[in-house]
Amino acid sequence: MCGNRTFHELGLLLMLWAVGGAGAQNLQTTECSVAGRIPRDSKVYHVGSYGGTSGLGAAIELDNKGHDVRKIDVLVNLPDEPIVLVLSAYDPVVWNVAWTAGTRIVAAVVSGYHGQAVLGISKSIPLYVTTFAGAEHDAKRGASSSCPFFYAYKQDNEYPKAADAIRRITGLEVARFIQAPEKGAAIVGGPVSAALSAFESSPDYRLEEFVLTRKPGEAPAGPRGMEELAKLGFVRHAMPEDIRSFEESGVKGIIRGMATYVILKPLTMPDGLYGGNSVNILLPAGVPDPDGPRGHNSFFRFGQPKCVGPGC
Repeated sequence: MCGNRTFHELGLLLMLWAVGGAGAQNLQTTECSVAGRIPRDSKVYHVGSYGGTSGLGAAIELDNKGHDVRKIDVLVNLPDEPIVLVLSAYDPVVWNVAWTAGTRIVAAVVSGYHGQAVLGISKSIPLYVTTFAGAEHDAKRGASSSCPFFYAYKQDNEYPKAADAIRRITGLEVARFIQAPEKGAAIVGGPVSAALSAFESSPDYRLEEFVLTRKPGEAPAGPRGMEELAKLGFVRHAMPEDIRSFEESGVKGIIRGMATYVILKPLTMPDGLYGGNSVNILLPAGVPDPDGPRGHNSFFRFGQPKCVGPGC
C-alpha cells in the first residue's frame, strides 16, 4: 500500500524514537463505540497480554503509575475478512501491529489497566483507546469518562467482563481470543510464513502521541522518579549509619531490605510508589515534609518514634 512502512522499518523507528524522543500527551477516546463505523460482517479478534513480551530499549511513561513499559508485536494474517483488532493488557504496553497483504483491519480497540499505545494501524480507521489510568486521571481533573475500559490477558472466569465491554464498544461478539506468548509475536489468524520485512504497517501514529509528558524538572513516576531526584541532589540513598542514627534517636519500624532515601531539601514526591515500589523516607531534623502523593511509603522523622504515611 502506498504510504505504508514495512514491519521491519516500523520496529527500527520505534527503537530509535524510544532512545532519543520526547513525548506528547496521551490520545483520548472521544466516542464510546465504534459499532456504527465498521462493516456489520466484521469479526472481532482479541489479543491479550499481561505486560508485553520485550523491552523498548529506553524508559518511557504511558501513565503516572511508574510501571515499566514493554512492547509486543502483533502480526495479523486474515486475508479477505473485515477485522476489528482488540488489544488489551494489565501493564503498560506499546502494541506494534502489522499485517499480511489482503488483510483488512477496519477498527482497533485498545484498553488496559495501565496506559496503552498502538503503532502500525492507519488513521483512516476508527481507534478506541481507554484505560483505568486514563479514567482515573480524568476523575482527578473533575472530568467524567463513561467509556468502558477493560483488560484481559487470559480466558479465565473474569473474561466475560472484558467480552461484555468489547460487545458494548463494537456491537459484536468476540470471534476469537488469542493469549499472547511470553516471548515473540502474537499471531492473529493463520500461520505466518512470510519474512517480517514483507508485512505492511502504517506510519500514521507516532509513539509520542501516546506518551506522558512532564514539566521541566518534574520527576517521572515510580522508582525511576526517586533515582532522578537522587541525581538532582534532592535525596540520597540511605547508608546503614543513617538508619542506625535514626533508630538511636528513637525511630522504630524502618523496614530492612526496602529502598530507603534520606530527604535533603524540599521536594515533591513522585507518583507510582505503591506496593513493591514503595520506599522508606528518612527526614532529618529541619527538613520539611515533602509535598506530593504519599503512595504506600513510610515516612520517618528523626527523633520521633512513630512513622507516618500509608506504609506504616
